[in-house]
Amino acid sequence: MGDEVNENSKSESSAASFNGNLNSRDIQVRIACSQVVRDSLPAVSFFLGLLYLLLAVGHNFLLTGQARTTMLCTAIGTALVMFLLRFLTGGKKFEVGLAHPVALLIAALVLVNATLHLFLTNQALQTTNFVLLVIGAGSLFLSNGYLLILVLLNAGCWLLIAQPYLSDPEWIHFGLGLLMATILAIVIHIARVRMILRNERLRRLEIQHRQTLEGTLETLKRREEQYADLFENANDLIQSVNAKGHFVFVNRKWKEVLGYNDQQLKKMTFVDILRNDHIETCRKVLQQLMQGETAQNIETVFLSCDGREIYVEGNINSQFQDGKFIATRGIFRDITERKHQEARMAKLQMQLQNLNCKLAQAYEEARNEKDALLAILNKEETAFLLDLKGSIIGVSEDALALTGYSRLELVTKSIVDLLEPETRAEVVSVLKNGFVGTFKSCKVQFHLTASDFKPFFLNLNRINLEKERLILAVVRPA
Repeated sequence: MGDEVNENSKSESSAASFNGNLNSRDIQVRIACSQVVRDSLPAVSFFLGLLYLLLAVGHNFLLTGQARTTMLCTAIGTALVMFLLRFLTGGKKFEVGLAHPVALLIAALVLVNATLHLFLTNQALQTTNFVLLVIGAGSLFLSNGYLLILVLLNAGCWLLIAQPYLSDPEWIHFGLGLLMATILAIVIHIARVRMILRNERLRRLEIQHRQTLEGTLETLKRREEQYADLFENANDLIQSVNAKGHFVFVNRKWKEVLGYNDQQLKKMTFVDILRNDHIETCRKVLQQLMQGETAQNIETVFLSCDGREIYVEGNINSQFQDGKFIATRGIFRDITERKHQEARMAKLQMQLQNLNCKLAQAYEEARNEKDALLAILNKEETAFLLDLKGSIIGVSEDALALTGYSRLELVTKSIVDLLEPETRAEVVSVLKNGFVGTFKSCKVQFHLTASDFKPFFLNLNRINLEKERLILAVVRPA
């Protein structure tokens, strides 16, 4: 079969198919026909050799005189040539292109024997040798040209011998028999060629289909290997679960993250890797998948071999064969770190909310303390309420009267801004050093809007409120 394919592949373009016209040949059919003839030659030549040995014996007993000697020698010579051809055509090196020429040679030897026998005996009955020859040639030859040559040679030799006797009814009878045998041989030849043509087309179609199928299978195999490699080396966790919940397939990443081996997986179902509070939900999802539905953006918690909780998110679809559920295929992402981050963020947000509540409460308490302190100041001394940097945050009515500024103007200033430059150093030093101690008295000169600087004593007192520290600056005449 391999040799036939190689020989046929030499001619990819074929001629018109055989339609009964003996002059129309298809290259592939010609090659196939020659191969059939080549394969038949060893057996044909061998058995014809045996046949002519038997005929030699028959000639020796049935013929007389010169006819016996001639036919005996011819039959023995033909038998030897037939055995030689058996040897030559039986080898693997015998070329296909020589099949029909050798077949014609064999038929010619038979024709020589038939012609000599008819010539030497002058018996119309010996026409049967010509009949057998043409029918045998029609069964052996698969070439229109070679068959035509043999038919013409066969008819010509018979007519050459039978010409003087054509008025004899017996010769006419056998002549008609030879004609019918010739027609029968042509019919056999056409039928065989058509059958071989059909078989050759079917064979080539089978080869083409097989090659296409092999190519398709190879493509599918490569794709399967690619998909298997993709699934096996994916960074996602991939698993397939059958209708009973057993694992059909898990990829390398799945095993790495969860830590289960193949022996453990054989004894496990999908519920064995789920946290208890997720088992019932996942069972319902499996039932939905078995009905042909899909599960999108599923979140669940897997349990690893060592008991760790692995948070996953992914999609699951179903696989069916002939309308029957086979398995699920789930692709999950490990979102454990994201879940931990979300938990930490939620905790920090809660702490921030608590801190904001405490700060708001402290601010409200501090504002209440300041308001209470300012209310007392307005009833008492000529005083300013400062922060630790010396900025004025409160002022009594007497202080407003002393400076001549409005309250809005004062709360945008520092206490230092109201002092004569030469008297600022001591106050700046006290503020810069963080106001160590609880009381400090400085002699300063205030700048008044209504007049020049006037000397005053500035007593600085640190006040420790519940939420913050402030400075009470009391102004007294010098």
